Amino acid sequence: MSNTAVLIDEIESLPPHLAAEVMDFVGYLKHKNRKDEATYPEAGKPAALPRFTKAQIEAAAQSPEIQALVGAIPSTGLPPDITAKDIREMRLAEKYGV
Repeated sequence: MSNTAVLIDEIESLPPHLAAEVMDFVGYLKHKNRKDEATYPEAGKPAALPRFTKAQIEAAAQSPEIQALVGAIPSTGLPPDITAKDIREMRLAEKYGV
């Protein structure tokens, strides 16, 4: 008996109230498969990630969307004029004593 036939027999033997759960699980499996195919288009090879230059990253950080997010983050006791570069330098100094 094929897998499909076995699945149909199993589904038909379930109580009616479990049909919705089976449908939800089938939907989950389809979604997971689409996500896996998007992540790994070729078998075993991860999808290539886009490359950005430092200038592109800095420009994106200054976009209104990102700046709106920065303003939404609660204050952490840092001076208002501190930059990501300043924070990075502080963390490196803490970690490596430079």
